[in-house]
Amino acid sequence: MKKEFKAGHHVEWNSEAGHVLETIKKKIISTITFKGYTVQVSKEAPQYLIQSETTDHLDMHKGAALKKLKSKR
Repeated sequence: MKKEFKAGHHVEWNSEAGHVLETIKKKIISTITFKGYTVQVSKEAPQYLIQSETTDHLDMHKGAALKKLKSKR
C-alpha cells in the first residue's frame, strides 16, 4: 500500500543521526530543482517537502521513508 500524506501531517523518519520529527509542507508531483538537484517525481511517485520541527530545515523524501505520527509530540 502506498503511503499518502497531506500538508500539515506530522511525520518522522530515521536519519543517520536518529529519528527526526518533521511536518509535511507540500506534496510534490512534478519534477523540480531542490537544493541544486533535479528531483524526478510524478503523480504516481510523489515526494514530500518536509520541515524539521526543531530547526526549520527543509528537505524532501519519498513517502516510503516517512511514518505518520498519530499526534504532534
